[in-house]
Amino acid sequence: MQDDDKVTPTKPAFESELFSILGSLGDGVLITEAGLALLFNRSTASIKRAVTRGELPPPVVLLNRCMFSIGGIRKHMEKRFQAAQEEHEHLQNTLEKHRNLEY
Repeated sequence: MQDDDKVTPTKPAFESELFSILGSLGDGVLITEAGLALLFNRSTASIKRAVTRGELPPPVVLLNRCMFSIGGIRKHMEKRFQAAQEEHEHLQNTLEKHRNLEY
């Protein structure tokens, strides 16, 4: 491999770049915990904590390295967004019911 062929990872300057990078990767792409930390501009400890909090899906250990699939991350995020939307709608409905009650 020549020096010109080396890929130098860089931190995304803005969150929009992060989403653009994630959006450009195929669902089957695997990324290491360290790679994900670099992409999110966080430490690997922060990535581990995000998994513990349920913000990221659990990784799979492959060859003694924690790996994430881009597709798995997308599916996990879609479920979280859907759950947040449903919770919001439930709260809105509850508030509306209370507003319509006669005291």
